[in-house]
Amino acid sequence: MENISSTKVKKLINIQVNEETPMLIKLDINANLKELRVLLSKNEIQMNDNMNFLRFSARIPKSEESEFLLSEIIFDDNLRIKDMLDWKKIIENNRLEYGLHFTETGPVEAKEKAFNILRYTQKNLPLSPYFNEVVKCQTEIENLYIKNYIATTTNLNEKLPGLPTSSKYEKNPNKKIETVYHKIKRGKAILILDVSDLKPTKQFVSAVDKALESNNKLALLKKIADDFGYFWCKRLEIGGIIIYEETNETGSTNIPTLQPVGIGVPAGENGNLEASNNSFKLLVVHGGLEKYYHEQGIAGWIKSLNDYRNWKIAEFSEIRSIFDILDDERRLKVSEALGKQILVSQVVELNITFDLSKRKPFMYEFPRNFRFSNTDQIFVTGMSDENSKAVFATRLHYVDDRSQPVILLHRLGKLKDKSTLKDFSLKLGYIVVGISTLNLFEQTTKKLVLESETVSFNNNHYSVITKNQERDINTSLISTCVSKSKNLQNNPKSEFIMGAHFGYRDNEFSACTYCYDQKMRPIYQFDKSDFFVNYSLISGQQNNRFGQAQITKKNFGLRLLPSKKSKITFEKYPQIVSTQALRSPQPTLQSPVFISLILDNCPEKCVHGFFKIAPEYAVFQSLNNPITKNHRVAYFSVNTD
Repeated sequence: MENISSTKVKKLINIQVNEETPMLIKLDINANLKELRVLLSKNEIQMNDNMNFLRFSARIPKSEESEFLLSEIIFDDNLRIKDMLDWKKIIENNRLEYGLHFTETGPVEAKEKAFNILRYTQKNLPLSPYFNEVVKCQTEIENLYIKNYIATTTNLNEKLPGLPTSSKYEKNPNKKIETVYHKIKRGKAILILDVSDLKPTKQFVSAVDKALESNNKLALLKKIADDFGYFWCKRLEIGGIIIYEETNETGSTNIPTLQPVGIGVPAGENGNLEASNNSFKLLVVHGGLEKYYHEQGIAGWIKSLNDYRNWKIAEFSEIRSIFDILDDERRLKVSEALGKQILVSQVVELNITFDLSKRKPFMYEFPRNFRFSNTDQIFVTGMSDENSKAVFATRLHYVDDRSQPVILLHRLGKLKDKSTLKDFSLKLGYIVVGISTLNLFEQTTKKLVLESETVSFNNNHYSVITKNQERDINTSLISTCVSKSKNLQNNPKSEFIMGAHFGYRDNEFSACTYCYDQKMRPIYQFDKSDFFVNYSLISGQQNNRFGQAQITKKNFGLRLLPSKKSKITFEKYPQIVSTQALRSPQPTLQSPVFISLILDNCPEKCVHGFFKIAPEYAVFQSLNNPITKNHRVAYFSVNTD
């Protein structure tokens, strides 16, 4: 260094700070420390009076800084070069190649490595304020989300893998509670993974193969999930999070105000801002250096996150089953071993205005926080609290292969000559059938969903489906038509009215599909490649009504109405238990109720139409031939989540 100084060769030292917006500061090594202090105090580094220069590990007094050059205090053994952002190290430090369990106290990494991350997408978050979020939990399941850093935008009806299957969350996930949490989150980066970016470890694949070849598949698959984790996450926010719980205990804990707070906003003496008249209990400081939080408050904790080695997972979203990382063949075999169940059951109230001179459908969009797997099936039913005779056709529609569909509702009945607006109050019920992950390994004597598939429309309108148990009165059959297109606006197919019933034809049990145009005329010739039928053969469970029955005066009273309508009353709505039909109260419209028509012999000119469920009866709107007492119906209702 002396030779450099003596030759008066000007050298520059580049200091790069790995923040969201990188800073490059050029320092002259021949400048004295007093000059550098002035420079750095005006820079974003904001060198203040509490910061000092060191020489041989000894603090240099501010009064003597003008006597030292930068070159006189920098040596190879005391110059610390800050590491560049190392994502491999971040993945390793956070054990992101291990599956996770959600527990009552927080996420826990699995003990065995499930996969290797081959590729990833990372996005550094811009330099922005940290945010406080007040979360009021009203159910036990919401409580669990907070403690496991799960995004509050996640659909709370999702059956997340790894939930304690023998705990209160399974038995009563919607038990009412009242807990208020305060979350302080500082995100530094987003890590995005796709299933194609992951390669399962040989140990994980070998364990799955062994389980699938076993006679005790469920038990071994459960052990795999216990060892390798129940889930992986597609989107992770990395940084730090602090969680407080509001309590009734005496005393006070200082936490930041409940507004977005910038790093430069003045704080209290310890870096915190006073909370107002509430008591709080600190639950966790995850990410950053906790000792900095206790010693310097939020400001110190925020600064500790400038070092990526202190980063932790601050938020999980887009959570997937650990078995999703398998190849298609193994994943299908695992799905068959686990079986399907009803994952979501919902009723939505709608107030819709229709122009009675047009057949334009109403489009219902699912909430954005709902996420459907590609293997999930959705079934829809139209209902109304009003005992009106208006009937609506329903179907699912997928746009451009997206996993988030919409529901199309068509008003049936005659069209008016002139534009006439009319308001309708409807209830839209739907269920989602898929692989259960909340009760992933429950050993039940009877599966709720015995069979559930999607079949294509055939040219002869008959799609062969289930070949067993279709006549069992202890089961029910439900169906929903599905269509796909590249776009929905100004698409003639969106105005098609499509439906299906079940019946026998040529000794095969099939879904009989039909299609009508806006003027209620049957359409026989159209491209059927983008049209499908979801069907499900469902058994019952406690508190659900289900089964099949012949339409007779003893159970379903039938009365023909004008305009090709039939009214099926169920004052003696039957519930099938074993092989007996028992009388029970009429169904509640707080839960989805499905009724499907079954023809023991489906002729060429069979019955086409749709049901609407009302409090005291179901209305069947026929599009061609009337329903008769020789027909059967399958019915099913399931409690909402």
